[in-house]
Amino acid sequence: MPLKGDLKNINRMFNFIIWLVISLLPSLFWIWFFIRYDWEKPEPPKIIFKVFILAIIFSSIVLLFRYLGWTQIFEGIFANLLLNQLFYLFILVAFFEEGIKFLAVIVGAYFNKAYDEHLDGIIYGVTAGLGVAAFENFMSVVAFGGRAVLFRFATSTLMHALVGGIMGYFMAKAKFERKNKICIFEGLIVAVILHGVYNYVLKFQNQFGLIYLSLVLIAMFVLLMILIKKAKHKKISLTQPFDGFGKLTAGKLRDRILN
Repeated sequence: MPLKGDLKNINRMFNFIIWLVISLLPSLFWIWFFIRYDWEKPEPPKIIFKVFILAIIFSSIVLLFRYLGWTQIFEGIFANLLLNQLFYLFILVAFFEEGIKFLAVIVGAYFNKAYDEHLDGIIYGVTAGLGVAAFENFMSVVAFGGRAVLFRFATSTLMHALVGGIMGYFMAKAKFERKNKICIFEGLIVAVILHGVYNYVLKFQNQFGLIYLSLVLIAMFVLLMILIKKAKHKKISLTQPFDGFGKLTAGKLRDRILN
């Protein structure tokens, strides 16, 4: 017969699995939703998985530093309360979380040969965003229960996907268009601003807060749909056989000619 301690361990393991599944379901749904737009030339599942896991790993590292109290160093640096709140929402939250997505795409996919068109940037950006969202969902489920994910499904989880995809579009422009290398940083800035605006509306919402939040998400969704449409119509010219930093490579030139 199993001991009481064994039963407790089994129960904890079962709860952990349930929490994990509940946390992943919203992200997996939105990944499926956006991958459909890349049906003509879908990305390798192993690269999608790699970017997703990297975003989770980087999120856990940032959370560790937060627990160690590194954010307290920057809290209260302004005399004005509103400036302190904006600094927290836009820099300590939005900048670092968008930085996680940025690094996950760079490390996991940016220089991979499978990343060969503009739409790929959006797909990998969305995936990185949903990796961050999955980690946050897990922490929310542990703290508040499974109901927290129901609200986050159409709010925070979707926001991370949309903002990650928008940033991914700019990263793709930087990769494939030699004259637009600065776009890789523009994308990060745009993502931080959009994420910060979402955080601001979420934190300071009044009786119309849900309406404002919905409008922000709708605007982001429309913008990403426009960028997806633009990405689908972009073609990589044979005159642009460059790597991620604008360097001509014989391998890429050969690939452009053969393909």
